[in-house]
Amino acid sequence: MEEVLDIKSMCFALGRSLRLRNENLEAICKKYPNESDHERALNDVLLLWLKKEYNVERFGPPTWRMLVEAVNKRSGGNNYELAKQIALNHPAGSIYIYI
Repeated sequence: MEEVLDIKSMCFALGRSLRLRNENLEAICKKYPNESDHERALNDVLLLWLKKEYNVERFGPPTWRMLVEAVNKRSGGNNYELAKQIALNHPAGSIYIYI
């Protein structure tokens, strides 16, 4: 989980890249105001995404590729190394990563 900690301050941005609803992301920010809660906040963001708390009809169901793209995006996680690691561990997500 250490690689994920690099995006702790970008939890909201990652959620936006995963196309989660603003009100859900704001609720997470209020629920976990302390830096020490970053793992829980990230867990909640990913849980909302897996529960399809976004416009699934428009953007499709959660996929490894979608996660890799969101983590790699400048407006999301902006973490190429983590995106690359996810893509290598889950080849279905590797289409967006150029190694």
